[in-house]
Amino acid sequence: MAGRLRLARRSLIKSFDAAVEERWKPTSQEQFDRRGRGEPLTHRLVRLPGTSHRSRGLLGPLESLVVDG
Repeated sequence: MAGRLRLARRSLIKSFDAAVEERWKPTSQEQFDRRGRGEPLTHRLVRLPGTSHRSRGLLGPLESLVVDG
């Protein structure tokens, strides 16, 4: 029984990964591009920019050093 559950779980994970790759990523990329061009969004799913709040937290003090000298 445990083997069947493990196999079913792997199958579900692969199905979910395939759904993300095939449907969600292209849609989110399209909306991200539309936002970059200033066009209205046609879907609520939008890819996030490749920066994290940690990197922005580091850039703030660095920018102030450059600007304020």
